[in-house]
Amino acid sequence: MVAWPDMGVIPADRLRAVAADIAAHMEDGATVEIACLGGHGRTGTLLAALIANIEGCGATEAILAVRQRYCEHAIETPAQIGLIFEACGEPPPCADAIARRE
Repeated sequence: MVAWPDMGVIPADRLRAVAADIAAHMEDGATVEIACLGGHGRTGTLLAALIANIEGCGATEAILAVRQRYCEHAIETPAQIGLIFEACGEPPPCADAIARRE
Protein backbone atom coordinates (compact mmCIF):
# COMPACT_ATOMS: atom_id res chain seq x y z
CA MET A 1 0.00 0.00 0.00
CA VAL A 2 1.20 3.47 -0.86
CA ALA A 3 -0.18 6.49 0.99
CA TRP A 4 -1.14 8.70 -1.94
CA PRO A 5 -3.85 11.39 -1.88
CA ASP A 6 -6.67 11.19 -4.43
CA MET A 7 -5.89 13.40 -7.46
CA GLY A 8 -2.51 14.10 -5.85
CA VAL A 9 1.12 13.11 -6.14
CA ILE A 10 3.83 11.53 -4.04
CA PRO A 11 7.53 12.44 -4.09
CA ALA A 12 9.24 11.38 -7.32
CA ASP A 13 11.85 9.33 -5.47
CA ARG A 14 9.03 7.42 -3.75
CA LEU A 15 7.34 6.73 -7.10
CA ARG A 16 10.64 5.49 -8.56
CA ALA A 17 11.21 3.23 -5.54
CA VAL A 18 7.71 1.75 -5.69
CA ALA A 19 8.00 1.12 -9.45
CA ALA A 20 11.42 -0.51 -8.99
CA ASP A 21 10.10 -2.69 -6.16
CA ILE A 22 7.12 -3.83 -8.24
CA ALA A 23 9.36 -4.52 -11.24
CA ALA A 24 11.63 -6.67 -9.06
CA HIS A 25 8.66 -8.66 -7.74
CA MET A 26 7.41 -9.17 -11.30
CA GLU A 27 10.85 -10.37 -12.40
CA ASP A 28 10.62 -12.95 -9.62
CA GLY A 29 7.31 -14.14 -11.08
CA ALA A 30 4.97 -12.43 -8.64
CA THR A 31 1.54 -11.22 -9.62
CA VAL A 32 1.04 -7.61 -8.59
CA GLU A 33 -2.22 -5.69 -8.27
CA ILE A 34 -2.14 -1.97 -8.99
CA ALA A 35 -5.34 -0.14 -8.10
CA CYS A 36 -6.80 2.99 -6.60
CA LEU A 37 -10.37 4.02 -5.86
CA GLY A 38 -11.10 5.41 -9.32
CA GLY A 39 -8.55 3.38 -11.27
CA HIS A 40 -7.29 6.29 -13.37
CA GLY A 41 -5.08 8.91 -11.71
CA ARG A 42 -2.88 7.15 -9.21
CA THR A 43 -3.16 3.80 -10.99
CA GLY A 44 -2.19 5.32 -14.33
CA THR A 45 0.65 7.31 -12.82
CA LEU A 46 2.15 4.23 -11.19
CA LEU A 47 1.66 2.18 -14.35
CA ALA A 48 3.52 4.83 -16.36
CA ALA A 49 6.41 4.78 -13.89
CA LEU A 50 6.46 0.98 -14.05
CA ILE A 51 6.46 0.95 -17.86
CA ALA A 52 9.29 3.49 -17.89
CA ASN A 53 11.22 1.29 -15.45
CA ILE A 54 10.66 -2.02 -17.22
CA GLU A 55 10.78 -0.86 -20.83
CA GLY A 56 13.41 1.84 -20.36
CA CYS A 57 11.36 4.47 -22.15
CA GLY A 58 10.85 8.13 -21.38
CA ALA A 59 7.92 9.80 -19.68
CA THR A 60 5.98 10.75 -22.81
CA GLU A 61 6.18 7.24 -24.23
CA ALA A 62 5.19 5.72 -20.87
CA ILE A 63 2.16 8.02 -20.52
CA LEU A 64 1.00 7.29 -24.05
CA ALA A 65 1.53 3.55 -23.48
CA VAL A 66 -0.68 3.60 -20.38
CA ARG A 67 -3.39 5.50 -22.23
CA GLN A 68 -3.22 3.02 -25.15
CA ARG A 69 -2.83 -0.23 -23.21
CA TYR A 70 -4.89 0.49 -20.09
CA CYS A 71 -7.28 3.46 -20.31
CA GLU A 72 -7.36 6.65 -22.35
CA HIS A 73 -8.41 8.57 -19.22
CA ALA A 74 -5.47 7.39 -17.13
CA ILE A 75 -3.24 9.96 -15.42
CA GLU A 76 -5.74 12.63 -14.55
CA THR A 77 -3.92 15.77 -13.47
CA PRO A 78 -1.10 17.96 -14.76
CA ALA A 79 0.67 17.33 -11.44
CA GLN A 80 0.56 13.57 -12.08
CA ILE A 81 2.00 14.10 -15.57
CA GLY A 82 4.73 16.28 -14.05
CA LEU A 83 5.45 13.59 -11.46
CA ILE A 84 6.08 11.00 -14.18
CA PHE A 85 8.50 13.34 -15.93
CA GLU A 86 10.27 14.08 -12.65
CA ALA A 87 10.48 10.37 -11.79
CA CYS A 88 12.00 9.73 -15.23
CA GLY A 89 14.55 12.49 -14.65
CA GLU A 90 13.14 14.64 -17.44
CA PRO A 91 12.10 18.30 -17.38
CA PRO A 92 8.35 18.71 -17.02
CA PRO A 93 6.40 19.54 -20.16
CA CYS A 94 4.36 22.65 -20.76
CA ALA A 95 0.69 22.22 -19.79
CA ASP A 96 -0.48 21.20 -23.26
CA ALA A 97 2.42 18.90 -24.17
CA ILE A 98 0.53 15.69 -23.53
CA ALA A 99 -3.08 16.16 -24.47
CA ARG A 100 -5.66 13.66 -23.31
CA ARG A 101 -6.90 11.62 -26.25
CA GLU A 102 -10.69 11.60 -26.10
